[in-house]
Amino acid sequence: MNKKSFLMGTITITMAVIVCMAFFLHNAVNDFELNEYGESYGAVDISNASLEKAPDLIAVVSTDGEHGYVKKFDLFSEAPLSPNEALANQEAHMGEYKSISVYKKDGKTVIGEFLLGR
Repeated sequence: MNKKSFLMGTITITMAVIVCMAFFLHNAVNDFELNEYGESYGAVDISNASLEKAPDLIAVVSTDGEHGYVKKFDLFSEAPLSPNEALANQEAHMGEYKSISVYKKDGKTVIGEFLLGR
């Protein structure tokens, strides 16, 4: 075995170990399952959730009663930057709703909609 082959084998093994550790740490810290695309999914308290700690796909019930998931960035896309901004947005959009797609756990198949009060 030459030096180049040995080095490439070592790099490949090292990368595999890093990927396995990242998978283990992601699941150990967040306690969420992963779908076939590597996206985390699970239930959180939306009123108390933070963007950093939430899974990629958050469990919800659609307007027609289907259990599914919304994408984290769809749910948190319009998060206010301050309490004053939150109050101003609430007053400006009182009674309005934003429709968000609800997906199966694969994050691709749309099964309904979730209405988010603005």
